[in-house]
Amino acid sequence: MTVVFSHVGMGRDGTLFALSDGHVHFTYLPLRFHRRKRERKFVHVLAAGESIEQLRAQTEEKGKQLEQLVQMHRKGIWLPSPKQIKAREEARQANADKIAAQKQALQQAIAEDSTAFADHPLMKMRAQAAQ
Repeated sequence: MTVVFSHVGMGRDGTLFALSDGHVHFTYLPLRFHRRKRERKFVHVLAAGESIEQLRAQTEEKGKQLEQLVQMHRKGIWLPSPKQIKAREEARQANADKIAAQKQALQQAIAEDSTAFADHPLMKMRAQAAQ
């Protein structure tokens, strides 16, 4: 499996292409997956001003992240996709907006006609507490 990393793009058909001018560099890291040790290939394009040491450090960090994902997969822990995370956040925000609108409407109704709610138990308790 080839992992696309820095300054490298991937087409829909799996074609790799450089996003900037530079030298192509491949890095190999061993990862364990499904009880087999496999090497993961990382593809980089070294742009002007980038060093191999920076590249190796980034690759090792990416390899650690992949290893953590493999370990989580083995334990049955699945991470939500970015699309799922966005949908959850939108649902939470919509729910919060709905609750805020209901609360505002209730406060406005109470402010406009406090006599309509005078017999409500909470209003009676509030009146008793005020005295």
